[in-house]
Amino acid sequence: MKTTSTMQTAEVLRSKSVALTEIRTEAFKVTSDNMNNGKLGDVKIGDLLLGEELTPDHWENNLAPNKYGYVIISNGNSYHKDFINFDAAAKTSTWKSRNPAASVQDISLDLNDDCQMFKIIKIQA
Repeated sequence: MKTTSTMQTAEVLRSKSVALTEIRTEAFKVTSDNMNNGKLGDVKIGDLLLGEELTPDHWENNLAPNKYGYVIISNGNSYHKDFINFDAAAKTSTWKSRNPAASVQDISLDLNDDCQMFKIIKIQA
């Protein structure tokens, strides 16, 4: 009976492992202070971010504000921003910095362009 229980647990872990391999994560190093507004949990220069890649079908229906923001890579540029809104008709999204003094203002990205999006899930100072 113990053997069966162990075998079932191994099968469950194996199937979960397969599902987890489909999730793509990437690490990013923060090089600007545009997401630092001086509040607890804000991101500072030098912090490391762990992001989970979102597929394009996720962009249209499931984007929502996130505690740590998002990293968007578009046309060779990378941005660490907070999500503001999505215009489904135009396929554009609007993104904002937390730091009001940051030199980079709100941006609008055309999601028809070649881009990748990562939801930040962890920060390491």
